[in-house]
Amino acid sequence: MHKRPPIPDDSLKAECPKFMAHGPCGGVRKGGFCEVYPEMKCPWITLYIELEKIGQTEWMKQV
Repeated sequence: MHKRPPIPDDSLKAECPKFMAHGPCGGVRKGGFCEVYPEMKCPWITLYIELEKIGQTEWMKQV
């Protein structure tokens, strides 16, 4: 099991419409938008941006 740091904001959970549990799908659109709901930002991209702000992205690169 991969240990990841705590998510900086509890409201920012990866609620992917495709139920991707370990990262974004291959269908992320230009600008980081969701393949299923084109008007929605991919939650995994949003999560990565937030983790990048606090320097905690290394674990995502290892998955």
